Amino acid sequence: MLRLIESDGRMTGKETGAGFVRGVRPLFLVACVIALAVSVAAGSVYGQAVKLWPEGAPGAKGTDKSDTPTMKIFPPPEDAEGPAPAVLLIPGGGYKHISGYGTFWEFFQTRPVRFFSLQYRLPVHGYRHPAPLQDAQRAVRTIRANAQKWNIDPNRVLVVAFSSGGHVATSLATHCDPGQADADDPVERFSCRPDFMALFCPVVSMKSHPHRPSVDRLLGPNPDPQLIDELSNELQVTAQTPPTFLAHAKDDTLVPPENSSQYHEALKKAGVATTLKLYRQGGHGVTQKPERDWVKSNHKEFFAGATTRYFGRQEERDAVNRRDPILKQFLQKTWGKPNAHMDTTWEGPE
Repeated sequence: MLRLIESDGRMTGKETGAGFVRGVRPLFLVACVIALAVSVAAGSVYGQAVKLWPEGAPGAKGTDKSDTPTMKIFPPPEDAEGPAPAVLLIPGGGYKHISGYGTFWEFFQTRPVRFFSLQYRLPVHGYRHPAPLQDAQRAVRTIRANAQKWNIDPNRVLVVAFSSGGHVATSLATHCDPGQADADDPVERFSCRPDFMALFCPVVSMKSHPHRPSVDRLLGPNPDPQLIDELSNELQVTAQTPPTFLAHAKDDTLVPPENSSQYHEALKKAGVATTLKLYRQGGHGVTQKPERDWVKSNHKEFFAGATTRYFGRQEERDAVNRRDPILKQFLQKTWGKPNAHMDTTWEGPE
C-alpha cells in the first residue's frame, strides 16, 4: 500500500470546549483555516509524494528524506476520460542532486496524460548503484500496480528523462524484468519495463564518451571493469529494449552527444525502433539555440508537446493539434513528421 507523505505545515494545538485554540482570536483562526485549505489544495495541484517503499527502501541507511525514494503523483488533466498514458519524469542532476522540473507538470496537465516525477536516491547520500535503478524500477511497477485506481493504461508507460536521469532511464530500459508473479509484495508482481522512452541530452555510457562525474559518483573509485560495462547501457541493448526517442545537441560540452548516437545505433542494430535528433546548437538541455528563441523560451511546452505528439494515440494527438495549432506547425518543422505512434506499428529506425 502506498503512503502519502504528510505536509510539514499542519496546524497543531489543543481545543477548548468551543472548538477554538486557547488564546487565538476567532478571526485569526478562520484566516489560518483558510490558509491551510489553500495549502492543501495547492498540494494536490503540485503533486502528492508517495513513498515507493512505505516500510523502507532496500538497503536504506535511515529514514531521512535522502533515504526515502518517492514519486510525485500529479492530478489527471481536467478532460481525461478513458485510461491515459503515464508519463514518468526522471530528472537529472549528475547523480549529485535532483534537478528541478519547473512547471513541466503544468504543460503535461494540458495533455491527455498522467504525469509523475521520480525522486531517486543519490550516491552523495551513500546510495551508489543499484539504488537509483531500484527506485526507477519500483516507480514503473507502482504505476502499473495502481493503473486502475489512477485511470492509467498500463501498456502505455512513457519515461521522459534528462541528462544523468537519462542514465537512470537507460539502465531501467536495459535492466528490466516482467515482475515476480509469486512475490509477497503485490507491487513486485508487475513489470518494470517502460513501453516507450523520450531522452533529452542523456548520459548513457560509463565507458565511451562518459560524463565522468556521473561515473565517479555512481560507481565510486576504481570500479570493476565488468560493472562499467554492465552500466554502459549502449552495450546492454536487446530486442526487448523499449522504443526510444533521443534528442541531443552537438555542442553539448557537459554530456557528449555520442551518448545518444551510440545508444541510437545499438537500438537500430537490435531491431528496436528509434529516432535521433541531433542539433548543431543547443548546449546541454538541447534548448539553448540562439536562432530559435521560441524553443529557448518555451522549452517545457516544446518537450511536452513533442512527447505527446510522438507517443500519444491518434485522438490524443488530434486534441493537442486543436489546442496548439502553432505548436503543431513548429514541431512538424523542427522535429519532422513522426514515423510512429503508440497506436500504430513502428516503421523501424528513422
